[in-house]
Amino acid sequence: MDGTRSENSRSTVVGDLEAMWRLDGHSARIMLVHDTSGEILVSYEGPDYPDLASARDRSPDLSPLWDAVRHDLWTAITPPCRTSNDRRWWG
Repeated sequence: MDGTRSENSRSTVVGDLEAMWRLDGHSARIMLVHDTSGEILVSYEGPDYPDLASARDRSPDLSPLWDAVRHDLWTAITPPCRTSNDRRWWG
């Protein structure tokens, strides 16, 4: 990470692993994975961080973490659902 945390920086935790990633449009760009002791397991150079698919290919053993990042990505890019009880839904 570049020493600053932008509004597009995210983190996802699974068990004792944390992925630091950046929201880039509709893509997750993986910057770093470390464990709870602070040991860096995976680190990539920016500014062209790998997307989630590339990170998954490079480190398939981290599949549960990549699945959680994918979930967090979709949560970040999907607008909230509106229901019929939401008056704005009808105009």
